[in-house]
Amino acid sequence: MSQLSIPSTQGAVILKQIGKPLEWSQLPVLAPGEDEVLVKVHAAGLVPIDWELRDHGILSIRERLPAVLGFEGVGTIVRQGTEGSIKFPIGTKVIFKGGATQASPFLYGALQEYVPTQSRYLAAVPEDCTSEQAATLSINPFTAAVCLFHEAGINIPLPSSSRASSYDYSSQSLVVLGAGTSVGKFIVQFARIVGFRMIVAIASPSSLIDLKSYGATHLIDRHSPDIVAQVLEAVANDLKYVIDATPGANAEPDRNLEFFKRPGGTLVQLSVGESFKESSKSAAAVKGVNLKRIFADYSIQPDFATEWVPLFQTWLGEKKIQIPSFEVIPALDASKVNAALDDIKAAKSGVRYVVKIST
Repeated sequence: MSQLSIPSTQGAVILKQIGKPLEWSQLPVLAPGEDEVLVKVHAAGLVPIDWELRDHGILSIRERLPAVLGFEGVGTIVRQGTEGSIKFPIGTKVIFKGGATQASPFLYGALQEYVPTQSRYLAAVPEDCTSEQAATLSINPFTAAVCLFHEAGINIPLPSSSRASSYDYSSQSLVVLGAGTSVGKFIVQFARIVGFRMIVAIASPSSLIDLKSYGATHLIDRHSPDIVAQVLEAVANDLKYVIDATPGANAEPDRNLEFFKRPGGTLVQLSVGESFKESSKSAAAVKGVNLKRIFADYSIQPDFATEWVPLFQTWLGEKKIQIPSFEVIPALDASKVNAALDDIKAAKSGVRYVVKIST
């Protein structure tokens, strides 16, 4: 298919000032650079880092304003930067991740009508998957994969890797705190897909039924006063891996260390902020627990991302992945996007939001 007709300007929801609401704006449509494609955006998924960027200016975004947020997106390829250099032809609907581009030093995410993005990380959308569903399948699944299969996480072998043939997935037990979060739900599913023997999911009661269908073998209400005792009973005091998928500010590393009764375990927590407190590091050292705090992004783990994306696309095609529920914002409306980010920040409803941008 030849290059499609593309406008010179577009609508976008942008961040102009840290700590202020996102605003509607008109922006130029940028041409894709080498090994990039231009995507007409159909839908964008909102994730916690979007409100953290808006409210706190993390990741040095202050030097890159104005910025377009939206790390998860789906759209149709309408232009390619280098003829013949992309994995998919023009007209293919793809899952992509927003971020910096060659054409702009600013953060250039999915909350706009057209966006350049790197071709190496694209995944084709399955035919039976809607654009809104696909818009939830970029950064959250990737973060879950890094937690499980990357050296920054618990570092079990990626099933497509050479290490996988000699690794006994069926002997492994895993505890997932924050299992009801978007990342937590994918961690549970991936552990089930590779064949973990035991998956203990700790979440709010409203999430537990879904987590059972995702593959959790044991369910624990996060409000229970005896969470540690319930976990230890389930794993018979022999636990090697704990992943805390709750947002960094709400994580409790010191409490989580209580799950380990033997040295040699690994505790992984998600964060884009500061490192662990010295007291937590000392407590982990005493117990012999490897304490890890990660931030996952294609630009941070590029080689792993190149391995992960084809595997994830295969799992999608084989219908091994259940897509968690979400709420659709029917248009690129700045006020509604801000309200959704405020709700994600409050961390009370647990609702996942997708912004519909075009058909």
